[in-house]
Amino acid sequence: PEIFKQNLTLKGAVIGISVGVPSGIVVLYVIFALAGML
Repeated sequence: PEIFKQNLTLKGAVIGISVGVPSGIVVLYVIFALAGML
């Protein structure tokens, strides 16, 4: 059904954000750490 598909997409977006944000912070932290060493 259409509602189920929409719910699945929403859940996928929530999981994607909750996974993507911490890894994005880690990447930024690494970039700043490297920039600080140069």
